[in-house]
Amino acid sequence: MDSAILRAGGLPADTIVAGGRQGCDPHERGSGPLSAHTLVIIDIFPCDAQSGYYGDLTRTVVRGRANEDQRRLWRTVLEGRNWLSRR
Repeated sequence: MDSAILRAGGLPADTIVAGGRQGCDPHERGSGPLSAHTLVIIDIFPCDAQSGYYGDLTRTVVRGRANEDQRRLWRTVLEGRNWLSRR
């Protein structure tokens, strides 16, 4: 990801790709292999080299197929988001 940010004219800053237990720590940058069928936290903060503007993108994905616990977690987050949008 950092290489793609550099190729696009940006500067990577503390990119996070943390899988499994590492994804539970919000400041863990991640290391080692990403195991199959686990949640992976991706958090990037690219900075545009010309303007100095910082972006921020955070996503949680599953490498492989989600199990029922992961699907239940997804549904819970979706319900919370929908509840907030109705307020």
